[in-house]
Amino acid sequence: LYLTHLSICIADFQHRFVSLLAYQFSEYLPTTALRVLHERKDGRGVKALTGDELSTYFSHHDLERLEQYSRRLVDYLLIMDLVPTVARLYFMRRLDFSLTYVQKAVLLGMGLQHKSIDKLEKEIDLPEGQLKGLFNRVICKVIQEFTKVRTSAIEKELPTPSRVAILQPTAETMDEALESAAAEVKTKQRKEQAELLKSLDLNK
Repeated sequence: LYLTHLSICIADFQHRFVSLLAYQFSEYLPTTALRVLHERKDGRGVKALTGDELSTYFSHHDLERLEQYSRRLVDYLLIMDLVPTVARLYFMRRLDFSLTYVQKAVLLGMGLQHKSIDKLEKEIDLPEGQLKGLFNRVICKVIQEFTKVRTSAIEKELPTPSRVAILQPTAETMDEALESAAAEVKTKQRKEQAELLKSLDLNK
């Protein structure tokens, strides 16, 4: 009971801290904020997104923009409006993939603290090009996770094996019906041919 209550308190603290990183705690170094979020493990696992939830957070166009950036077809500025949502989902344990410590710091700084690349360059002590490379790899993992969520949602809508098995007898019945119809046509043809031959004999 104590551990359950403790887990609830930690989860509540993390939720509030993540929200406040854009306000009072935005002046924290990303590495400092990261230590606050991850210095203790409460045993909670990832609660993966569903397809419906993904559609709620991101439109089809949003997902296209993220994918275009992951392929380096557009600049990172085109997706900055989506990064806070991505970062929040990751740090609230709704995305099931791992990041390096520096990648987490970059995502936290850009997504939760709304810091520019220039400011992170000074705070994390990495050159701009390397920070952009790290950020791109983060978004690549995000796209892979979103693709997995969408694929899973589509698979759930497909017929199950049991349902397919139920449909199979119907397919066999249709084959039998076709064979029966073909037999009736042949019988009718024979009857017409017999009547034609009979009429020819009467005319002689």
